[in-house]
Amino acid sequence: MALAQHQYKRPHWLAIDLGQNYTIKSAEITTGKGSSEAVGNFKLQSWNGTAWVDIPGTSVTGNTSTKVVQMFTSVTTSNVRFCSTDNGYVKVKDIRIFE
Repeated sequence: MALAQHQYKRPHWLAIDLGQNYTIKSAEITTGKGSSEAVGNFKLQSWNGTAWVDIPGTSVTGNTSTKVVQMFTSVTTSNVRFCSTDNGYVKVKDIRIFE
């Protein structure tokens, strides 16, 4: 995983290289510090070979939970990106992608 962006520049993003194409259909995202400081606004994107594309059904706003499980229509990709528009630091503990 590679975390990029300065703490105050938005959007914050974290790109995950899966190493090869996989057909994915769900994700478990754990953010924050302990049971607090959840990332409030985020979405997942997939790489289509030329550009990042939003994964339908993964946009979250006003979140207060440090663990979010998302189910979505299957997408085939070799890279996934977590993007947040939150201000300040964005703390991502774990992102699990499932086939």
